[in-house]
Amino acid sequence: MRWPPLIELLPAPLPRAGRGAAGEERGRWKGGRERSRRGSWRRTDVGRRATGPLHGNPAPSSLIQSALHSWRLCACQSTLLYTTIYFLTSYFALCLTGGCPIRLVRLCHWRHSFSMTKTWESVWTGLLTQAVALATCATTSGKVAASIVLSCTSWEAFANELIEWRRLHISKTGAFRQKLRQILNELGQPPDSMEQEPWLSLALLIRLRNELVHHKALPLAPGESPGAVLPALVTAGVIPSSALAHNWEEGVLVLATARWACERVASCMLTLEKLPSRRTRSLSHVQSEIRTAMKPLLTHRQHT
Repeated sequence: MRWPPLIELLPAPLPRAGRGAAGEERGRWKGGRERSRRGSWRRTDVGRRATGPLHGNPAPSSLIQSALHSWRLCACQSTLLYTTIYFLTSYFALCLTGGCPIRLVRLCHWRHSFSMTKTWESVWTGLLTQAVALATCATTSGKVAASIVLSCTSWEAFANELIEWRRLHISKTGAFRQKLRQILNELGQPPDSMEQEPWLSLALLIRLRNELVHHKALPLAPGESPGAVLPALVTAGVIPSSALAHNWEEGVLVLATARWACERVASCMLTLEKLPSRRTRSLSHVQSEIRTAMKPLLTHRQHT
């Protein structure tokens, strides 16, 4: 048995509108009056492409072409809509900023900061906590030096955060004495306040930290030290006078020096935070943070 070709099984295509008897019948109204060729949407080529395949019994390829054409029309309309919104937004932004590019950049930065959540976390408490932990159980000179350096780093982080909290017009990259003098001046303290405690002890601690961090491979006799930190610590009562019989690293890097460093830093933090000028955060919160960080050292002192 021979199967007929597939083309013979398909129905014959209908004549196009406007051609033949079917076209003539399709071009007439029910009342017998012919439609105007100019006013007929389906008589145009665009009308046939847009609506012709959706009537009657269209082929799948015609449906796909019609869907693609409709999608292109929607894409063009969406692009036109987005372009209009963009130009309107730019126009209003220029109106708000007066055409100034600097103001426009600030407006864009404000929009970006408004749409994103910004946060930060304090680090001075963690640094002070680690310094205290080393000061309670340090068994080597390296751990003592680490405790001293960490306590000074905690103070620097605290001072820089305080500058931000209280909106002080001070550079955070200056030298220790210059920056501290500017902080005290901005907070209404007298010029000679740096010559009093606890700032004198803090200045000595910063000197010791600098000598440790910028350590020089320079042989010195017993009792000598760079920056005269060893006799200064003996005069301040931090270490005993017997330390003068040793080299300065061995005489300085003891547990007493590390504990003194942590206590001086905590005292300076409390003194600075208690100044009421331009305060924007809770004093009790800062006191609680310092108390929590210093608790292991206070407990160790009570047991000894």
